[in-house]
Amino acid sequence: MPAAACWYLCAVYGAALLASAAVLVTDHSVSASDLPAFLALCGLAAISQILPVEAPNRQSYHATPAFLVAAALLVPPALYTPLVIIPLAGEWLRWRYPWYIQTFNISTYLINLLAAGMLFHVIAPGGDLQLSWASAGAAVAAGITFTALNHAMVAVVLWLARGIPPAQSGVISRESVEMDLALISVGIGLAVFWSVDPALLVLGIVPMFLFYRALSVPRLEQEAYHDAKTGVLVARRFMEILAHALREAAESRQPVAVAMADLDFFREVNNTHGHLVGDEVLKAVAGVMERTLRQHDVIGRFGGEEFVFLLRNTDALGAERAAQRVRAAVEAANFRVPGSEDALRVTVSIGVACFPEPCPDAEALLELADVAAYESKMQGRNRVTMSGTAAGEADVGNPAEAALSR
Repeated sequence: MPAAACWYLCAVYGAALLASAAVLVTDHSVSASDLPAFLALCGLAAISQILPVEAPNRQSYHATPAFLVAAALLVPPALYTPLVIIPLAGEWLRWRYPWYIQTFNISTYLINLLAAGMLFHVIAPGGDLQLSWASAGAAVAAGITFTALNHAMVAVVLWLARGIPPAQSGVISRESVEMDLALISVGIGLAVFWSVDPALLVLGIVPMFLFYRALSVPRLEQEAYHDAKTGVLVARRFMEILAHALREAAESRQPVAVAMADLDFFREVNNTHGHLVGDEVLKAVAGVMERTLRQHDVIGRFGGEEFVFLLRNTDALGAERAAQRVRAAVEAANFRVPGSEDALRVTVSIGVACFPEPCPDAEALLELADVAAYESKMQGRNRVTMSGTAAGEADVGNPAEAALSR
């Protein structure tokens, strides 16, 4: 772990320890009447922590912030520390994350909760939750403070520890922030229901089921859009994105390129080593392409051993260089075969078509790239062929027939 990340973790740990110690020393307001709310919210948070919702882009969400925000409005600060530690300790016992990750999560939640709770008790009339607009404003301010601190602290650690800039981590994305703002709204509602009648807490829990269902939709869409073997886009989804990109390019006259990439002699890999090894090679090749191309380039699999990628805002020279990088990276990669000491090597033949130069018809790019890939096969394989104009390629043959002959 980089030194900057280690220092940051130490600073977060220290801040959490000092803040919680100060509260424990100065706050003696805990009474028996506070325990029911503490136990209810602690139990709900514990359940939430062991039941995350898996979302796209390797993200997961918990409903825990809703219960912690409710606790900031209902529970004395002296109970914040066990309220955070107990649910996250239960999560750690189940999933066994590295110790520094879970201690960071505990420290972050504790700092967020302390900041939100202190702010609420300072600005709320009487320091307690009341059914008034002033109290509601204080609750909203506390929830926003919790969310802002949480996102900022997580974005910083991802940047320092893994080198992922905040703009790319997804932590401060609109979807992530909107989700947490919705959760703090539910948390405030839970606190209001409890203050009226603890039995009404059931009404606030019902939206949590909708929360889990809503998050499952993009995950299912993500699974439907991506090829199960390689993780790149399936042909149908790629064609949807391609059609939209080509319309934009035709209207704006911005350059765009499409490349078809076909693995050479891939049938021999399946025949010699078996289809399971072939599937692993396909997955590894897709990984090579993703690492070689830019983050915003789009990669799809058209079935079998054929891949396609879309290069936005890329002219012919840039597209040829990108295709050559992919070709060289695939050729240089070593693919391990189970039970064998020898590494497996494969190559790829690529065809590239670019709009508006030299191909003036955006709608024909995919067909022209397919024909160019066939030309790469005919010229010896393991090469990149750039497509000419549509007229110049018209006599090469039917791309569908060419694909069948591979």
